[in-house]
Amino acid sequence: MRYLSHAVLHAGQVYRQSLVAIVDGKVEVSRFDREEHSTVFVSGLVAVVADNRVTNVNIGQLDRIVKTAPLVETAILRAMRYMKGRSLFVNAGDVPRLIVLQR
Repeated sequence: MRYLSHAVLHAGQVYRQSLVAIVDGKVEVSRFDREEHSTVFVSGLVAVVADNRVTNVNIGQLDRIVKTAPLVETAILRAMRYMKGRSLFVNAGDVPRLIVLQR
């Protein structure tokens, strides 16, 4: 599945107004420049995490961070800090997973 969101959080980077998908086990992030078939819009953020390290508690915390932040910018900063502090970003050899975080 391909998602379009306000921001994609991946490998310590923020990709604004971008498309993200996992294709053949690899994360593909591209700039949004036109509508594409079968794209799901997310009014919020998409976090790309390592499937073997993320827990339901992590997902719940990220969801709370995004929903309670007063601004999207604040949500991005707080979510990035949380993900970095818990080593949730995808490294070489990790299986990626997309987490949808609605605002």
